[in-house]
Amino acid sequence: MPDNSALVRRFVDTYNRGDAEAIVALVTPDVELETPGGLERGPEAARRLAGKSTQDHALVHIEIERLVETGDQVVVFAERQMRWRETGELADASPSDAVMTIRGGKVARWQRLADRREALRLAGLEPTEPAAGEGDA
Repeated sequence: MPDNSALVRRFVDTYNRGDAEAIVALVTPDVELETPGGLERGPEAARRLAGKSTQDHALVHIEIERLVETGDQVVVFAERQMRWRETGELADASPSDAVMTIRGGKVARWQRLADRREALRLAGLEPTEPAAGEGDA
């Protein structure tokens, strides 16, 4: 049985290094990458994704908090950190949860989730407390 969580960790590590060729080796030829900017497909989209980990002024790093396997999907609970290139100081941090679909030992789809509640639902860990404002009469 493939270790989907290990594949996801390699994918994130490869992204953090900005290694475009290594990321392409980890995805299917028809990979789908869905971000807030829209849906992109194929190896070139994976190369562009890897290139986003480094910017002129900052380095982007994804810190995995938890992985939950659900069949051929892995729900990724993570934090996206931006650090100033010159000082290494944390410039910004925000949740960056996603669901990754694995096919044939490779990443077939990466979908950034809108919020943590969606990640919890997909992982079968729905919160027992309603979010602020929910259930108010």
